[in-house]
Amino acid sequence: MLANLGEIDGGKAGGLASTPSSGLCSISPTFFKRSVGHLLSARIDFGPAHKMPVVRKTSAKAGLRFEAKVFKELSALYPGRFAPHLPLSFQEDHTNLYSRPGFAIPDGLLLSSDLKSILCIEIKLRHTTDAWFQLNRFYLPILRRVVNRSMLCLPLEICMHYDPGVKLPEKKRVIDQLEDAFMPGAYPVLLMR
Repeated sequence: MLANLGEIDGGKAGGLASTPSSGLCSISPTFFKRSVGHLLSARIDFGPAHKMPVVRKTSAKAGLRFEAKVFKELSALYPGRFAPHLPLSFQEDHTNLYSRPGFAIPDGLLLSSDLKSILCIEIKLRHTTDAWFQLNRFYLPILRRVVNRSMLCLPLEICMHYDPGVKLPEKKRVIDQLEDAFMPGAYPVLLMR
């Protein structure tokens, strides 16, 4: 997917950007560096509760307030189909099988009404490249391994502030209704106030 974007090199903070000489749009830099390679195993982790990091910055606290508002709304609209912060554990093939597994905690998972698809949801106060990388390079590969082809796994970014200038490695579409995210195609972004 990234191969057709021209020459790609490391941008600021480890992000991707095409070179100006390629004539193609640059991909906005990302600060999210975590990704997974080939997975040996992955599962939903029903073990002891995993603690979410404590935030101290005012901007992060505003993001958590927005996330809580979205959780409340999605839980009311989709009872029994929405799960916030469901921990996933995984083992990559380059790690020692006896080492502790890695953990991923997506913001939310939402089952389709026909139970054939699942949305992996990333909630951001502002639309950023980080959400795309978190979903496509980290959460979705793990989730796909968990469901093992029994469901279609799709991304969804929910944000309050949308910046059309943010460049992603694929085409994006702003959707009006959450159910539209269950239709495969361009990367969906849902705006919520």
